[in-house]
Amino acid sequence: MVQQHQQELKKQLWNIANSLRGNMSADDFRYYILEAVDLSSILFKPHSEQV
Repeated sequence: MVQQHQQELKKQLWNIANSLRGNMSADDFRYYILEAVDLSSILFKPHSEQV
């Protein structure tokens, strides 16, 4: 049952990603998302960890 839920979640996440990506190529979308993740990791780093 847990495995079935994981498969459903994976399918939903892929559908959401495809909807967000639209006509953009997968490679371009990957770079866009990686930059967003990098930026968010910098912006949301706890104050004690900032140099």
